[in-house]
Amino acid sequence: MHGMNLLSDRMQVALHRVGLKQAELARLAGVSRQTINDWTHDRAKNIRGANLLAACKVLGVRPEWLASGKGEMLPEEGSIPLEYEERVERVIQCYLRADEKGKLLIEGVADHVGAQRPSPLDLDLETN
Repeated sequence: MHGMNLLSDRMQVALHRVGLKQAELARLAGVSRQTINDWTHDRAKNIRGANLLAACKVLGVRPEWLASGKGEMLPEEGSIPLEYEERVERVIQCYLRADEKGKLLIEGVADHVGAQRPSPLDLDLETN
C-alpha cells in the first residue's frame, strides 16, 4: 500500500478497517491508551513483541505488515488466526511428545472434530 511507511499510518488504516477507536484497541489489546496514542501519532517508530501480537490479534492484520509495512495487510485465506497459533503449537508439542497410543488418540480427536465422526474417546466410553 502506498503511504504505509509509518507505523502511525498503518495503525490508522487498521483501526478504521475494523471500526475501533484508540481507547477500544487499548482495552482489547491490554496496552495503555498512551501507547496507542503514540502508535497512531507517529511518536513510536516501531511495535514489537507481545504488544505487536496483541494489536494484530485485535485488528486482524498480519504482524509483518503492522510492524514494517512489508507484505500483505490481511492474513491469507485459510491461515491460522493469530489467536489460535499458541493453542496449535501446544497441540503439536503434545503430539510430538506422545507415545503411539497418544498420537492415535490425538489424531482420532482431530478427525472427529474435523469430520464430526465419533472420536476414539466416544468409542471407548461406549464399550466400557
